[in-house]
Amino acid sequence: MTDETPKPKQPSLIFDQEITTKSGQVIVNRFGAAFLREDGSQGLKFESNPLIGDLVARTPQQRVERLKQLNAEKTQAKDEIER
Repeated sequence: MTDETPKPKQPSLIFDQEITTKSGQVIVNRFGAAFLREDGSQGLKFESNPLIGDLVARTPQQRVERLKQLNAEKTQAKDEIER
C-alpha cells in the first residue's frame, strides 16, 4: 500500500464547496466523499446538495492542507485588522 492508497472505509476524495464572500473570506462546506469499492470503482456519498460556490475534490491530505492555509490567512487578516 502506498501513501496515496486510502485505507478501507477512509475516503479517497472529499468533496468541498468553497464560497468566497464579498469580503474575500472563503467558507468551506464538506458535501460528500468518494470511497474506493472492492471492485476498484469509486462510490460517492453526498451529505448535502451544494447550490452555489466552487465544487472541489481533494484527497484527505490535500483537504487538511487547504484548511490549514485558509486558517492561516484568516489569522493573518485578523492580526492586520487589530494593528
